[in-house]
Formats: sequence, structure tokens, C-alpha cells
Amino acid sequence: MDGMKIKFDFRTIKRDVLRHWPIWVLGCVIYLFLVCFANITIRNYGTDISVETVSSYYILWSLVETTQFLAFIMGLVAAGASFGFLTKKKKDYFYEALPFNRLSLFVNRFIFGLILCLIPCIFTVLIEFIQMPVSGFFLIFEWFIFAFCLYLFWYSFAVLFFVVCGRIVMAGFCYFGFSFAGLLISFVLDIYNEVCFIGYSFGSGFLYSIFGIASPLEYTFSIGLDSLSDLMKQELKWHLINSDSIKTVLVILFAGILLLIGSLILFRKRKSEKTGDNVVFKTMKTIFSYVFSFVISISLTLIIMFMTIYNNDQIAHRTSDRLGLIIILCIVGFITFIVSIMIVEKKFKIFNASNMLKTVIFTVVLGLLGIAYLHDAFNIEHYVPELNKIIYVNINTTEKLFTGKNDFQSIHDETVKEKITEIHELILDNMDELEKYSYGTTSNSFGFAGSLVDLREAGVKTDYYMFNMTYHLKNDESITRRYKIIKGSALDTKIKEYIEKNEQLFKEALKIDKEQQVYYD
Repeated sequence: MDGMKIKFDFRTIKRDVLRHWPIWVLGCVIYLFLVCFANITIRNYGTDISVETVSSYYILWSLVETTQFLAFIMGLVAAGASFGFLTKKKKDYFYEALPFNRLSLFVNRFIFGLILCLIPCIFTVLIEFIQMPVSGFFLIFEWFIFAFCLYLFWYSFAVLFFVVCGRIVMAGFCYFGFSFAGLLISFVLDIYNEVCFIGYSFGSGFLYSIFGIASPLEYTFSIGLDSLSDLMKQELKWHLINSDSIKTVLVILFAGILLLIGSLILFRKRKSEKTGDNVVFKTMKTIFSYVFSFVISISLTLIIMFMTIYNNDQIAHRTSDRLGLIIILCIVGFITFIVSIMIVEKKFKIFNASNMLKTVIFTVVLGLLGIAYLHDAFNIEHYVPELNKIIYVNINTTEKLFTGKNDFQSIHDETVKEKITEIHELILDNMDELEKYSYGTTSNSFGFAGSLVDLREAGVKTDYYMFNMTYHLKNDESITRRYKIIKGSALDTKIKEYIEKNEQLFKEALKIDKEQQVYYD
């Protein structure tokens, strides 16, 4: 019988909570230690700083940072304690035999695990009521709301994998894997960008905002950092969760509720005889295979690329290396997808028509994405931010094109920002020349990109200067591009002529004294 009526068993919940006392006691000890440490730290401050302000600040800082880490770990531990029976057939059959429908069983086990997570938070609130100034009471309440949302999210996230996976090792692997996948993808693709695209600087662009924020770990950590940042700006005037941070907190709360509902739906459909399989749902097996294969494929291809075709140079504009990179990507993708199928099926004999078709489709799609990427179909190399999205631009050139002393300028003037984007577009319009004379930027994160020795041996003029620009955008992103401009080249002449043409505009906007103005030697 699997009806919709919920039967609560508080006696069993209480017994299980007491039986798993080491989990919540350890959480209480961690929070207690941090509160004590924060209070000891306060004693190091002078009397010119408000005791209440310092006390509230350090305690909140310690609690928020610790909650972000502890929620991530305790979510998995609590899920293992409450739903770990799903990974063992005997226990799974035992719980199936209890006089509860599946809805009641899920609700009671979920409440038990959530209580394990929240006991340390409740303990901390009680401790803070005793020792924190009255002005900090509201902050502690808001921290509890913040902690509740984080614990609910991570606990629901872990429960989902225990429901989907039939083995505890697989559940843990998926929990950590999906938590870090977005960050790993953004990091790996950022390295590809710097290696493959002229002018690209590691850490800039929109990849991090896309894949980084897709990582639950990154997103939940950003909530704490944003809240603390806002808290410091407001000088601790009551709100850890304010009008700005409430949006991200609500997103995490909503995501936690969705994960809870999704886990419940899958739990009701889960077949007990599938316990012991790595993945118990056919659809989830496909999702796991594609995600696992994509992340591992691009990561291994990057490593192999550095060991083979990469020679401290950029490769996207050399046909032979483009072809080599795509071949490596397809081979690694093919092998990785087969391995992923072996993992989810728990066997080596997976070579049937259906699995081979999926493998070929994945390999072809991966290869096409690689070709599109190298041809800049995603507008990474040729990207210039729109003027209305730019707050200001930092310009730094080793040739000192704008000033005779320190050629580093922060440009806020709208007209001059437009002129800088036009110079950027001018450089991009002459990309053929950059490809011919320069393989990369001297500030490449992996070393001195561009073999000047090879250029000298080829009889090419090697005197150059760097033209660096960083766009600071309204969405808190920064886009950095660094270009190596060969002195005396056609592009060099065009840039200097353009700056000279707008000499008066740059002079007024940058407030450069006429006597010190030096455009180029």
C-alpha cells in the first residue's frame, strides 16, 4: 500500500537522533569552538572600536564561513545516516516491510536527517543569546535563517543522490562530483581560452559566470560572501540578509525545496531490487554518462594537449594543431563514454548496438563542439563588451601611448570608453597580423607565449609592446585582453594614428599635462 496519507513516527525519529549523537555533538563542538575563538580575538582590539560592533562582526564572520563548509559536509553525512539504508539490500527490504507507506517513510527519514543538521544551529543560537549584546540578536536570527537554507539545500542535494544511486560510494562520488563539476569546467575552459585565443587572459570572460555559478558549491559560498560584504558596508546595522542577498538566499531555499520534491518523487518510484546498482534509474544513467564523459574528456584532453602538441604557444590559429586537438578530444571522448557506461552498468560487457550508438553520437557532438569552439563560434576571442555594460576601463601599455610616466589609466569618461572599444575592434580587425607576428601574449599564465627566437631566426622584427585592457562590467565581471603589438607593423601604425587623431580628447579625459604628453617614441 502506497497511499498519500502521512504517518509520523516521532518516537523512532527521537531514537535515531539520539543514536546518531556523534554527528550533531561534533557540529555543536565546532560552532562552540568558533564562538570562543571569535570572542578571544575581540580582546586584541583597542578601545576605540565599539565592543558590540567587533563582537557581532567576528562572531557573524566565523559563523557564516563555518556554516558554508559545515553544511556541505553535514548534508552528506546526515543523508547517509537517514537514507543510507537504500544502499544495502537487507536494510532496504527491512524498511519496505515496515507498516508505513513510502511517503511516510520518506518524510520521517528526511525529518530525522534534517534535525541532525539543525541541532548544532539551534545550540549556537542559544549560546549567542547568553553572551551576545542585545544589538546582535536579530543578526543571530538572520544567521539561523541563512544556515537553515544552506543545510536544507545540501541535505536535499545529498538525499537525491542516495535515492538515485544504489551504492554509498557512488552516492558520495556523485555528490562531490556534481558539486565541483561547474567549477572544474570553467577552470579547464579558461585554460583552453588562454591557449587557443589571442589576447585572452585567464580568469576573464563569461565562462565562470555560466559554469561557475552552475556549481552548487560556488553559488552557496557566494551567498555568504555577499552577505558578509553587505554586512560590513552597513556597519552591522541589523541585516545579514538584506534586500540584495535575500534574492540569493531565496534561490537556495527554493532549490532545496525542489530537490526535496524531486527526491520524494524518485523515492516513490524506486525499485528495491535495484539496490546495489551504481545508478538505479535508466534516465539517470544516461545523464551521469554524458556529464561524467564531458567533464573528464575536456580535462584529459587538456592534459594530453600540454604533453603533445602544445609548445609554449597558442594553437588555435595553426591548422595542424587544430586538427590534432580535435582528434585527441574525439578519441578521449569515445573512450571516456565507454568507461562511464561500464561504471553505471557495473560490468565490462557493454558493447551492444545501443551503447555503441550512444558513444558514437556523444563523440560526434563533442567533436563538432570542439570545431565550433576553435573557430570562435561562441565569440570569445572577438568579444568586445557593449558600452552600456562597462563601468570603467583600465588601460596599461608598455609603450606608454597615453602618458610619459606611468601608462596605467582608469577611464570612466563615456566618450573615451567608446574610443577604447574602437581601438579594441581595430586590433580584432587586424587579427591576421597578430597571428603572423605574435602567437600569444607575454603575460600568458603558463609562461612566455610566442617564441621570439623563432621569429628572429625567420627575420621578423621582434621589438614589441603590450596593449592591455580590462573592462569592469556592471555585473561585477572583468574582461581582460592582452595583445602583443610589433613596433613598426601596420597595426602599430594604425593604433598610434588613431590615438594621435583623438589626442585632445584623451588629454582632457585622462587629465594629462601637455608638457608630459608622450604618445610614442
